[in-house]
Amino acid sequence: MNENYYRRVIVSRIIDGDSMIVEIDLGFGVKMDQAIRLARLNCPEIRGHEKIAGLFVMAEVIKWLDDRQSEVCGIHSRQFDTGKFGRCIADLYCGAESLNYHLIANRLAWNADDNGALTEPRTVQTLSLPAGIKQVVRENLA
Repeated sequence: MNENYYRRVIVSRIIDGDSMIVEIDLGFGVKMDQAIRLARLNCPEIRGHEKIAGLFVMAEVIKWLDDRQSEVCGIHSRQFDTGKFGRCIADLYCGAESLNYHLIANRLAWNADDNGALTEPRTVQTLSLPAGIKQVVRENLA
């Protein structure tokens, strides 16, 4: 990991499963709030037909962060630049654990490439969600 692109953060607010507001420690007592989007993945939306799935994944993200409250968190970005919605594209770590990896390994998000394009079909059926949530999403599509 290139330390030039690693910064300590405090997660201030969860927007959805793959977006949040963090307070970045820039050093020398300087901090800034920044919206970030988790790199190389895409979570269900919290609006529209995926809403219930998106809220489930968002709750899992909150739980993951709560379980690591005593850990130092940080973001790692390949470049400090923002995506099309003004968010820094980054990996979020708490201690040695990656939230990005957790979401993909537990099938709570779809894989995406470095540019954010999905590398697999966007269907809630491929995610590891409770059957009831998948059923509601199917019904919302009908």
